[in-house]
Amino acid sequence: DDDAEGDGRDADKAGVEEVKDVMPSEARAFRAGLAAARHQRTDRTWHVLDFGAGDGRFAAEFKRAADVVLEPGDTLAVTAYEVSSGALRAFKRRCVRDLGYRETYDGVELAGARVVRVHFVEGDATDPPSTLDSFGPFDLVLSGWGSTSAIPDLDEKDRQGAFLRVFRSIA
Repeated sequence: DDDAEGDGRDADKAGVEEVKDVMPSEARAFRAGLAAARHQRTDRTWHVLDFGAGDGRFAAEFKRAADVVLEPGDTLAVTAYEVSSGALRAFKRRCVRDLGYRETYDGVELAGARVVRVHFVEGDATDPPSTLDSFGPFDLVLSGWGSTSAIPDLDEKDRQGAFLRVFRSIA
């Protein structure tokens, strides 16, 4: 019986607002992508675009992945792109209050043997895919199905496809 309260409401609280961290499969995929990017070049900073970053569900995973995949002295530089200013504020609050990040002039940072920096960018739902070019280059792009499927078509056909093509050209 899904009605735990007896009032007709669904007791399953697995909606996106209830998910506060990544799933194991997402963590594995992110770490594999980061490891692949790390082995492709010798620079010590890896740039990640978190497209549709929301309220920072990946924030803790950024630190965990950096600790597992990167070497001491390396930096994970994340651009958190989101159209909701409230979500970006919640992301920043989560990082500082719950995860030990410190505020910087343009985001948050977690210093240590491996540095994790998150730069917050408030986008607009009408931004063209080419907007992302100005924030790159990126070694890896994160975008959940929900973020990608919520891209409005506006006057363009297949605007979602245009963003996906930009994602493929970035990484």
